[in-house]
Amino acid sequence: MEFARRLGTQGAKLKNHREGVIGVKKTIVWVSSDGFLDTDAQIVPKLSASFNIKWVILYLKRDGNKAYSQQDIERICLNSNVDLIFIYLKYKQKDVRVIFSYYKIFSMIQGLKGDLIFSDVTQACLFFHLLAKLFLNKNKYICSMHDVVLHKKFKNSFWIQRVNNFMIKTFSNVLVFSQVQKEIAEQRNSKINTYYAGGMCLKDFGRPERCGKKDKMTFLFFGTIRGNKGLVYLLEAGNMLYKKYPDKFTIKIAGHCDNWETYQSVIKHPEAFDFKIGFVDNREIPDLFAESSYLVLPYLDVTQSGPLMIAYNYNVPVIASNLPGFHEYIDDKNTGYLFRTADSFELYRILEECVNLDETGYMSIKNNLSRFIENNLTTEAIAFRYASIFNKIMSS
Repeated sequence: MEFARRLGTQGAKLKNHREGVIGVKKTIVWVSSDGFLDTDAQIVPKLSASFNIKWVILYLKRDGNKAYSQQDIERICLNSNVDLIFIYLKYKQKDVRVIFSYYKIFSMIQGLKGDLIFSDVTQACLFFHLLAKLFLNKNKYICSMHDVVLHKKFKNSFWIQRVNNFMIKTFSNVLVFSQVQKEIAEQRNSKINTYYAGGMCLKDFGRPERCGKKDKMTFLFFGTIRGNKGLVYLLEAGNMLYKKYPDKFTIKIAGHCDNWETYQSVIKHPEAFDFKIGFVDNREIPDLFAESSYLVLPYLDVTQSGPLMIAYNYNVPVIASNLPGFHEYIDDKNTGYLFRTADSFELYRILEECVNLDETGYMSIKNNLSRFIENNLTTEAIAFRYASIFNKIMSS
């Protein structure tokens, strides 16, 4: 287990400040696994204005690219008062030797003397959550759950669902990321304190370099491609749309896929599509969204959507399946569009409506979306709700 630490720019000043009696900032120990850094990276620096934050970041032992490197996090927190602690786990999560790593981590966390501990750690880290029960005061601990109910074809869903069940039954405070998930958690354990801070923050990957006027309508599908994402329905709708409007649109598909050949067989008009199958670097994301007219999310199930929060950061309207998880983000035909789930023909009809929408109509949707974002999804608004939740738990 490798360990690295960087003190916040105001670390020494705050340490002295805490020795006083008046105006003492509470200390939050915030633990993130690397896969959830896109959720936490915007919030933590904002909260550092109200709390003394010690941010423990766990880089898990696994194959593949990391969306946020240590350097990325250091850059994001450069001018904030965050004490960064980076930990690189030597063993994979199914290796029982990782228990000894977590034992050392929790011993270190206890030594940080937080007034509250918050964890945003994937449920795949079974031993982390088991040891949290042993080491932490559950009344001063709050853990996140991104998926109280797992996606239908989620990898390792059998075991991860059991970790979810364990967490709901064991811990006193849980933070979820949608109103739908909050209701489900409360149904499963009426005694648990379930908190909802208004969803995930907008996901900002920087300014786009190319954001000129589009010569034709561009529909984007972005993110990891698997069965429950419903990409096949967008491909079928694109085939239909091409027959009638071959020169008026492009459908971009960008993301990693383990079985792309399954989807290739559905594509009848490859000239209607622009494919980037594989890992998408963070630096490519701003232009990818800025050049798109709509993001399309034909999901079969959803709890919360990272691609939606990226789209909203760049004020890109969303076309999505008519699922409860999307209702709190999309006002149909006002800020975006909803279509009957798993219905490629109805999706085709909405794509056709978008292709034929004039500039005034399109800008009206974008303006409505901009107002919705400003009123509900700014980082400041969500950080304020996090702070309220933390203060409530610490005062109880």
